[in-house]
Amino acid sequence: MEILERFGIEGKLLLVQFINFAILLAVIWKFILPRLTSLMRERERKVADSLKGAEQARQEIEELQAKQAKEREAARAAAERIVAEAKEAAHESKEQIMAEARKESAALRERTEQALTQERESLRTELRAELAGLTVETTRKILTDVVTPADRKRLVQAAEKHLAKQAKVAKPTKSGGKRG
Repeated sequence: MEILERFGIEGKLLLVQFINFAILLAVIWKFILPRLTSLMRERERKVADSLKGAEQARQEIEELQAKQAKEREAARAAAERIVAEAKEAAHESKEQIMAEARKESAALRERTEQALTQERESLRTELRAELAGLTVETTRKILTDVVTPADRKRLVQAAEKHLAKQAKVAKPTKSGGKRG
């Protein structure tokens, strides 16, 4: 014990402190440790339950994400189908409009061609009438200015002979003849 006294430790005091420590340890063991153990077990259980809940939540989130992905894919497919139908309807509408436009264009072209043909015929008729009038007028002027009365008589006789010849040829013969 001399060693203890050299360091300033008293043996009785050390024994009392040891007994106090044993009592404190017994009280802790008897009253505090079970409560602390139960609190730790409760905490472990809560942590385990939280982990299970987190795992379930994670699984639910994954399922929801998968469901949302399927719904997005279905919506995308529906949208693509709708767009395809709209394109097809637009194409059909375009074709119908183009066909109608072609019909209208053909009808307009035909009406225009008919109008042009009528106008052309009208102009031809007018030109013929005007040309005939001009020819008659020119011939009259030439005949009055250039042809002498003797020339006129000779021209009239030649025209009469020519007309008489044509009249004889134009008459049918008794043998059911031919026209010449």
